[in-house]
Amino acid sequence: MPPVKVTLVEIIDEKKNQILLKRSTEGVNSGLWNGLGGEIGEGETPLQAMMREVQEESGLKIKSFMYHGALTVFLGGALSPSFIIYVFSSTGSAGKLKGDGRNELKWFPLDAVPSSSMRQDDFVWLPYVLKKRRWVSGNFEFGSDNLLRAAEIVPMTEGEDFNERVRKSVGVA
Repeated sequence: MPPVKVTLVEIIDEKKNQILLKRSTEGVNSGLWNGLGGEIGEGETPLQAMMREVQEESGLKIKSFMYHGALTVFLGGALSPSFIIYVFSSTGSAGKLKGDGRNELKWFPLDAVPSSSMRQDDFVWLPYVLKKRRWVSGNFEFGSDNLLRAAEIVPMTEGEDFNERVRKSVGVA
């Protein structure tokens, strides 16, 4: 079975030093805090899906964003990927925050994210997002007990042309 392709965006309010997180009520992240996002629809690019998911889940419209890279996730000791996650961040959004009725939304201080209620892999890639860094690839393997068994992020090197590398894959002009 091919991996499920999803988007994830971390919305950051730099003036208030806060991050908007969502506590999911369904799927592999049920009960956990994470960024906004979801499955990429048929015919959508990751960028289009990210914009749609943010609007649906929060009522916000993304005004500025950064694409950081893709994460490949293997769940339950699987040999083939379960998910490919296209990770974005945004420091510019507009609109009034309103939930979708399924998930809880909350702003957290950047130095007080609810670490005990987040996925283990978040603490590997989230520091890259907060430092506005990009990566070439990221791989995460979880055992059948849902504990993180292996993690790797390959960061971009100085002078590497990130835009040329990923432009077409995420639908950024």
